[in-house]
Amino acid sequence: MVVRKRYFLTLLTAWTMCSFVYAQSDTLRLSNGRVLVGSYKVSHTLQEVEHKTKFNEVYRAKDVLSLSTAKRHYLSTDIRTKGETSHYLVERLVDSEVDLYGIDFPSGYFNTNSVAQSFFYFEKNGVLTYVNKGDIEGFYTSYFGDCYGWIPDKKLQYNEGSVTKMLNAYNKCLNPNAEEKVVEPVLTGLYLTAFGGIGRQSHYPLNTAFNGGRFKDVSNHFGLGLNFVIQHKFVIGLEASHTQHSMSSPIFLVSLNDNSPIQLNANFNSYCFQLSGAFNLRFNKLTILPGASVGVGKIYGYSDKQVQQNIFINFTPYTINPLAEAIFTFEEPFYNLYAFTTIGYDIGNKLGLFARGGFDLKLTKSLAGEKSKGNKQGNHAIDGLLLSFGVAYKIKN
Repeated sequence: MVVRKRYFLTLLTAWTMCSFVYAQSDTLRLSNGRVLVGSYKVSHTLQEVEHKTKFNEVYRAKDVLSLSTAKRHYLSTDIRTKGETSHYLVERLVDSEVDLYGIDFPSGYFNTNSVAQSFFYFEKNGVLTYVNKGDIEGFYTSYFGDCYGWIPDKKLQYNEGSVTKMLNAYNKCLNPNAEEKVVEPVLTGLYLTAFGGIGRQSHYPLNTAFNGGRFKDVSNHFGLGLNFVIQHKFVIGLEASHTQHSMSSPIFLVSLNDNSPIQLNANFNSYCFQLSGAFNLRFNKLTILPGASVGVGKIYGYSDKQVQQNIFINFTPYTINPLAEAIFTFEEPFYNLYAFTTIGYDIGNKLGLFARGGFDLKLTKSLAGEKSKGNKQGNHAIDGLLLSFGVAYKIKN
């Protein structure tokens, strides 16, 4: 019994030590010769390396030679912009005969109004060499030497795909057996979607101000869409949808001399075309897509009726009948804004299910709209929550 306990204790100790070593797998090399093993990450500014749990353990990029994690490798270099030199950590993009490193900065990072800036570097024999954007052909001619003339289809654009293709050709020239780095296309996925759902919204015809101007709207919608996945990071969507609305007004008095409470019930339809953008956050088979869309559409098929209510409430009386004419004559196109979050789940290589919910706002015009006079139309807002469920079919991997 004692032997068995010792055996299990030994296994537990070995497992604990292995787990500890595995968890502490990152290697940080400093310019002063120190080599540190721990759990590290590169800061969002790309100018520091931080310990993931020891928050006071921070190393500036100028003091770092390299950082190797389970999935990434970084080197330290200096970038000169507008006469100033700063140290940054560049990430290895291609591991080959000659390595490719890169770093991207968003627009305005260097206090300019320029577009986003990228910097690429070749690494050979431990030396980082900047790929000169100002004279990229001259740089390739000098760096590749005789291999430059050997490349039949030259790519001289300054982006990761073009630089990687040039490096693939150079590596093939140096070593015919070198493995080529696959360049990811811009479009990495194309999905056809079908969806349907419900909405709970309110109308705000501010000119009529029925008990504060709020009309309840219950809707059902369905539609089709195309989603374009851009380098696994972003999703651009095009959608066409149709919605059936059922609206009811608050209960009100037609006039001060009439004790009959009246309610307006109305039905109408709408169709809408939308363009959306979302971030693609993928976790194995689960995908989360926060985003927003804009669109334009048309409301049509309006019909209404007045219903007498045999109940007593605290009415808001009106000296004129606001229903004497069709106050909801939506003859203008409406503009649609929709902020949403989509949760998707893959059920196969081609099929996926998704649910989407968010806040929807329609801006249109009606005779009941704000600042409308007579037969002139004024601003009319419709907003509330929309919930959709659907299926996605992958057309392109």
